[in-house]
Amino acid sequence: MINEQNWTHCEYVAGENRVNLSIGGETKYDNSYLELYYLNKFLEEDLVHQEVLQNLNDAIKLINSIYGHWDFKDKLISEKTSGCSTCEAH
Repeated sequence: MINEQNWTHCEYVAGENRVNLSIGGETKYDNSYLELYYLNKFLEEDLVHQEVLQNLNDAIKLINSIYGHWDFKDKLISEKTSGCSTCEAH
């Protein structure tokens, strides 16, 4: 499940589809900064849908409620499963 500690490196995957959360922002009319959270849905590498939310908790609730039944992928763990650091030949 995506939560406040893992949202920057985890996503849900189903076949060629994947969804994740990202952060961005914009400057408001009074020059203050507004943090925005994006729920991004991809088909392969193409962004096919995006929702903008104004707080992290709402973004986490939404992604888990819609896509929580998809396969969960922690990209930090996945990136460490190959390469020299996992080779047992040495």
